[in-house]
Amino acid sequence: DDDDDDDDDAAESPSSSSSTVTTADVRAEDGVLHIIDGVLLPATVTVSGLLVDLHCWSLDTFPIAVDGSNLALEPETHTVECMRDSCDGGFGVLALQGDGTYDLAYAFADGNDAIEAFLQSTTLVDDVRIQVRGYPTNRLIGESDDQEDDTQKFNELAAVNVRFTRETISHTGFLVDLADCWERDGHVCASDGADVAASPQDHAIAACLVGDDCRYGILRDAGCGYDLAFRFDDRGNALVAALLSPLLQQHKVTNFVVTATGERDTFGTIYVDSLKEDTRFQAHEGYLVDLWCLQLESFPIAMDGADVAHSPETHGVSCMRDQQTCRDNGYGLLQRNDDNATYALAFTFDDDGNKFTLAFLDATDVEDDVYVRATGIPGGAAEENATLSQVTFTHVPSACRRRSGGLEAVTECTTDADCETPGQGCVLAAPRMGRRRLRFGFFENDDPTGTCQDVQVTTNATASDDDDDPHANHL
Repeated sequence: DDDDDDDDDAAESPSSSSSTVTTADVRAEDGVLHIIDGVLLPATVTVSGLLVDLHCWSLDTFPIAVDGSNLALEPETHTVECMRDSCDGGFGVLALQGDGTYDLAYAFADGNDAIEAFLQSTTLVDDVRIQVRGYPTNRLIGESDDQEDDTQKFNELAAVNVRFTRETISHTGFLVDLADCWERDGHVCASDGADVAASPQDHAIAACLVGDDCRYGILRDAGCGYDLAFRFDDRGNALVAALLSPLLQQHKVTNFVVTATGERDTFGTIYVDSLKEDTRFQAHEGYLVDLWCLQLESFPIAMDGADVAHSPETHGVSCMRDQQTCRDNGYGLLQRNDDNATYALAFTFDDDGNKFTLAFLDATDVEDDVYVRATGIPGGAAEENATLSQVTFTHVPSACRRRSGGLEAVTECTTDADCETPGQGCVLAAPRMGRRRLRFGFFENDDPTGTCQDVQVTTNATASDDDDDPHANHL
């Protein structure tokens, strides 16, 4: 329940899964089977309370912890520093009892590494309030066959998900479709072929239709590409739909950065309280270039002999850095044209961006192939070589650039000529059918003769609107 904001320390509520027998009394060699329509999961419980480390709970000085806090009477004074740096042995949840004291409700069988990661990053000092979900294993942590073992035993909770209910965080990053992009092989989007792990700015966010798998998340810059920072809860997914709806009526949405604010849990979910588009910065990738070399009569040949229109990776740092005319005339970013063969100037930098570029060129050990990921605030129309202000960028090593299955490797198949190269991947755009979205069909031509293989698709508009038709989603 994503709307459950109950902070009662002693709250504990069980829930269990259920299923229906679809076929009974199937006799087999070793017994009788019953076929059910779902997986039976153990009963789960939800407990609200305070985080505690098991080391301090087990001390001979109990209930006094290493930091001097009284865990039975005032566990909210138990510090993050103690749990993070001075104590080990796993974690558990303390729940308020009827007599006003606190007791250990459960010790966690798993999830402890994620809790440690939270303790390393949190700004909280103490009073770490949590909401825990998991299922009791009906066994005790610390249990042994030794009847005389006097080690403390703790009720064990497994499949532990801890929601930290006292700290709200804000994270800014690229919005990503989970089903359409992130959960697919290679993180390549089905809708447009963008590789969101390498270049999420290329992905065109699409409206989520009724019946689609409408789930979203937010990315973080991992240095060499991008990782998923958080998945959104149901409220966050609804906020995405509300945010995108008016934007998609005006234009195609790419380079879409958002700021999500809310609580987080150890399963990587952010419980979104607010979501807004971050229009301050965009990210763009391309080859760094000095504007002077683009003005030469010898264009596209630069002063160092590099062909910047066809092979910008050969343009040397020494040319951009050591020639005074290059230093004086500013810098910009080259990006590949739609012909996938040539490059053109996409963005120029403002004065501050040029100063940042000179500092980068003077300090870098890179000699050529200056492919960068730049962030900045765009101004003007892209077709007029928009200026980026407040520019910063990092050099992107070749191993971290768009992978071969990404946006640049995808072509639209319209004629047999598109399949003349063996192994060429093709994308077929398909119309929307009723409430269901048939996004794209992919195929690879592995025929060494270079001839196309025919693909025939038959659709039934009536069936595609029928929720009871088991074939409505399939080709």
